[in-house]
Amino acid sequence: MRRLSFSARCHCFTVFRGANWQRLPLFILLNGEVDVRQNARVVQTLVRGQFFGEIGLLANVMRTATVTTGTPVDVLRIAGGDFRNLLRESPTLALAVLEELAYRLQTTALAG
Repeated sequence: MRRLSFSARCHCFTVFRGANWQRLPLFILLNGEVDVRQNARVVQTLVRGQFFGEIGLLANVMRTATVTTGTPVDVLRIAGGDFRNLLRESPTLALAVLEELAYRLQTTALAG
């Protein structure tokens, strides 16, 4: 795990289509706000305590969205293997991730 900081309006987290997309981490937002975009349309704004990058890790697929900073942000970067270990060790965390995934699926389906 590693803490990282980014400035406002940074396009730091983009859709990855290169050879290394499977090794991309999960990010937990410690401070600030980020916008999640699909096809340049903002689909959600995430705030402190929320996370992104989980779909690519859990489904072993390319990233499904682009994330840009709306404010200066601090994130915790967690490698895929570490994230899976955390889910195995903490049923509470695993349930929280499942609940957020269900919410995101529902809101995305309703918006589409």
